[in-house]
Amino acid sequence: MPSQQDPDQQSERDWTGFSAQENDIKTINDFIKHKLEEYDELGFRNYDLWEQFKDDFESFTDDTFKSANVTSVRKLRNQLRKYGVWVKKERTGTAAQALHQTLLEDDLAPWPDGEVQACVKKGETFDSRRIDIILNEERKASTPTSAQPTAVTGTPTEHVTHPRPERSEAPKPERSEQPSPRKINSSRYAPADRTSPAFANLKPHSIFPLLPR
Repeated sequence: MPSQQDPDQQSERDWTGFSAQENDIKTINDFIKHKLEEYDELGFRNYDLWEQFKDDFESFTDDTFKSANVTSVRKLRNQLRKYGVWVKKERTGTAAQALHQTLLEDDLAPWPDGEVQACVKKGETFDSRRIDIILNEERKASTPTSAQPTAVTGTPTEHVTHPRPERSEAPKPERSEQPSPRKINSSRYAPADRTSPAFANLKPHSIFPLLPR
């Protein structure tokens, strides 16, 4: 009975040129686990990770992913998403189908609008510069901007008449109850000129009224 291979020896195995069609399911699972560790160690992100994934798993078919360990397949999908590669994640499909679809893409697929922000709210974590840029753009788009005043040309401005403030009148001085003294015509009581001819023609009684006896 052949002895089981040590896990450390499995990780040191040369996986270059691995072909899923030429290996059993156990070896396929070991290959997936090895790639999970390698992607973390090498720090592949975004386009580099997507390109490396296509090279490493080019021999995998939809059935290959389906026959592999379900937990390992889900970890691979989540790792690709965490590091910036969009892989479809919905309840209606399986992780195996989503990985195979990503494998068939000719270019790095864009993230659907709003998906990153929605995933962050659900607790999904990311470690990608690409994801950071997407989040910043979505936050700017959702932030309302202050309305700028627009200049109106060709429209006459409506004239608004403002009421004038009432002027306070100074109080009129009260009239004095005492009558003002009458002016006396002094000419009436001026002494007569005795040298004038009119005075000489006057009779004595016209000058000096008769006194009662």
